[in-house]
Amino acid sequence: MDSAEQSNGEKRVQRVMIEPLVSRGLVRPSGVTRPVFDEMLKRLSQKLAYMSEQGLAALEEEIADRVLAGGKNRFPIANEIERWAAQIEAPTDTASPLIRNVFANEIGRVAIAEGWAPELLE
Repeated sequence: MDSAEQSNGEKRVQRVMIEPLVSRGLVRPSGVTRPVFDEMLKRLSQKLAYMSEQGLAALEEEIADRVLAGGKNRFPIANEIERWAAQIEAPTDTASPLIRNVFANEIGRVAIAEGWAPELLE
């Protein structure tokens, strides 16, 4: 993913997932300061930029259903959102510099050679 695709993806995350959740009334988690929350949303936008518009719309529905069904109105933590996102639309190996680096490293080569690379990717 080049920088233009990344930038467009981040804007898509904002438009299709974050803004609709805010419109539904989701607010920052209690105990999380505004700067930390803003950074979390920025990081989510960066990490989920690989997702299609349809995948993001499904993720927005998933988040809203899980949160609002529980009678809550707080954004879930980023790790939960990322986990749900991967279940809806798994990232490709080209989507994450981390994954490329892991598989370029010794542990990645060992995982491929020994046949447990899918588990490492998971």
